[in-house]
Amino acid sequence: MIEENSKSKPLAALLSSFSFYHGLSPGQISKIKLSDVEFGCKKITVSGRPPVFMSDQEFDTLEQYLVERSNIKSIITRTYLVVRKIRVKGLYEDKPVIDDNLKG
Repeated sequence: MIEENSKSKPLAALLSSFSFYHGLSPGQISKIKLSDVEFGCKKITVSGRPPVFMSDQEFDTLEQYLVERSNIKSIITRTYLVVRKIRVKGLYEDKPVIDDNLKG
């Protein structure tokens, strides 16, 4: 399912891959910043755990998601990998998607 969705729903495939293959919690995933991704070695630094090394397929899915992400209005100022939509159409906050009060 992850492979099937990698082109049509790259964010869903990427989130599933991070959870299934790497054991990342929703809280850990939500706090990943673009600066945590080392594109040259396909590595993501995650606080409090060993780094995540992506497979070629995961990296391709990440690149596909970043293409979609780049088309979001005002995305240039957002530092998190996964962005959070707020109630005003077209605006995004620069905060983790998951609230810090949630476990994970």
